[in-house]
Amino acid sequence: DGVASDLFGASVSIAGDNIAVGAPGRASSRGAVYTFNRSGTAWTQGTVLTASDGAAGAKFGFSVSVRGTTIVAGAPYSTISGKTNVGSAYAFASLDGGVNWTEQYHMQVATGQARAGDHLGWSVALSGNTALVGAPDDDFGNKTDAGSVYVFVRNGSVWSKQARINPGATAGNRVGASVGLFSNTAVFGADGANNSRGLAYIYSRSGTSWSLLNTVTASDGASGDHFGASVRNSGSLVVIGAPLASAGSGKSYLYGLVGATYQELAMLVATDNAAGDHFGTGVSIDAGRALVGAPMAGSNAGNGAAYVFLIAPATTTTIGTITPEPSVAGQNYSVSVSVATNPSGLGTPTGTVDVSDGDSFFCTATLVSGAGSCTSSSSSAGVLTISADYTGGLLFGASTGFATHTVTAAGTTTTITSATPDPSLVGQTVNVFVDVAAVAPGAGTPTGAVVITDSVDPTVTCTIADISLSNSCSVSFNIIGSSTLTAVYVGDAGYTGSTSAPVAHTVTIPSGNHLVFGTQPSDVLRGNKLGTVTVEIQDATNTVVSSDNTTQVTLSLVACGSNVTFGPVTVVAGVATFTGVGPRFYTLATGLNLDANAAGYPTVQSSPFNVIFNPELIFADGFEICRL
Repeated sequence: DGVASDLFGASVSIAGDNIAVGAPGRASSRGAVYTFNRSGTAWTQGTVLTASDGAAGAKFGFSVSVRGTTIVAGAPYSTISGKTNVGSAYAFASLDGGVNWTEQYHMQVATGQARAGDHLGWSVALSGNTALVGAPDDDFGNKTDAGSVYVFVRNGSVWSKQARINPGATAGNRVGASVGLFSNTAVFGADGANNSRGLAYIYSRSGTSWSLLNTVTASDGASGDHFGASVRNSGSLVVIGAPLASAGSGKSYLYGLVGATYQELAMLVATDNAAGDHFGTGVSIDAGRALVGAPMAGSNAGNGAAYVFLIAPATTTTIGTITPEPSVAGQNYSVSVSVATNPSGLGTPTGTVDVSDGDSFFCTATLVSGAGSCTSSSSSAGVLTISADYTGGLLFGASTGFATHTVTAAGTTTTITSATPDPSLVGQTVNVFVDVAAVAPGAGTPTGAVVITDSVDPTVTCTIADISLSNSCSVSFNIIGSSTLTAVYVGDAGYTGSTSAPVAHTVTIPSGNHLVFGTQPSDVLRGNKLGTVTVEIQDATNTVVSSDNTTQVTLSLVACGSNVTFGPVTVVAGVATFTGVGPRFYTLATGLNLDANAAGYPTVQSSPFNVIFNPELIFADGFEICRL
């Protein structure tokens, strides 16, 4: 159904039996991605993908990457919250091997971080359950077009942002002009660096953290080459294009991991290369071969050509048995893998295979006679995609195998371990501690909320937002006598919910005048002040001592490693009123306790609150960790 100006073929990607082709000019530049699926030797057009919120000019399909049954496509000219050319990307998945595709996730910058002209989605790359999305014109303070790369990961069918990476934040570098990803190794092209001589960064991931391995440049690079305009990696090999080198004839370079660093192994140049060919505008590497595009080559400028370079024998990676199948969340299971040359008989691959479910499962199998296995566990239930990435080397091409594995949710037990002090006074803060554990064969650390309630007084409740980060929350009782606390764990993606046995608690009345919070603070956005907070002087019957007009009350807060005080404020009719407690809270914290103090009066309670994320609060020098 192609028409003029569709720009069909502006981006292309192939993996196994699936092809994705971008057409960013289609439908007034809303853009589209066409999918094709192979059966035997026949290719059939499948779903035509469009962005769920696609608008004219977004240029969806400007970049595209397919891996297994996942496609990620960029729309670098899309508008977000009225800001033009912010850009975004979209993930699509197929449940039938690549015939039909549906949108799974919209990858975009948080509203408060979005800036016009970032061009997120200019470049994309996929490997396993990880996607890289380049934003080469992202600004950092006054460092225009420094560029950055966003990392998104999928757990089951749920995507989330893992990292935003920018090495150095130098104006004009255009980090993310191109991106490449294989297993846990990423390559970012920065074709604007050093007066457009260009460079590339190679990163490695351990767990959820990314660290810089190497910064590479061409051995004979010159200003204006735009080295890094295209990058791709496979195993321990990287190919990088410099399409404007040598009067625009272009060059490409092959790098390999030698010891612990990447070194230039060869310069890839077409035998008939001519000025203006732009050799290296597009590059790819897989199965021991590098492919380099020269779109302006030919006797008639613009005919175009592509060149294939044999680097190492191709390999095929296969996932064998997964034991046990299914497993339970947190339970160890083993994955067997094998690697062979393709065609066979070209040697026995050696080295390692990285096995991952894209989230919590990761292990490395060492090959012996072309086979190996390793063991780990997954923390999320569902049908997970397991990827096995053979990193290859200088003698064998890299390859990836896929399989599915079912993980069932683990049962849990929830226990209230203590509630102190017991007995407590009316209005006094009581800290409730809870333990949530997986039931064997499940293991690991459950996450998610726990809600504590009192069977006597329904207003007495508190919530632990994430039991893996904190095991307690605070309540205060209003009714004298016996109460009963119960904790309910709501469960998470890998662990079922459970309810604790009830725990008795005794509440008594204070014997004299004391301090209690009248109006307590609610959660405060980072960067804001607290609202109005009041402290009351009450007698033994919990009645405000209205005759007291002289006592001075201070508030104290332990944060950032020190004690911060507010006030003193003089009591009026038994009440001390604090307005706009601050200065400002530039810290992200949970369970901060505001305490009241006055000479001669015991404090019955403290007042907990949280400092929560404010996406509109952006700092030119990066996010503040702790400042009051």
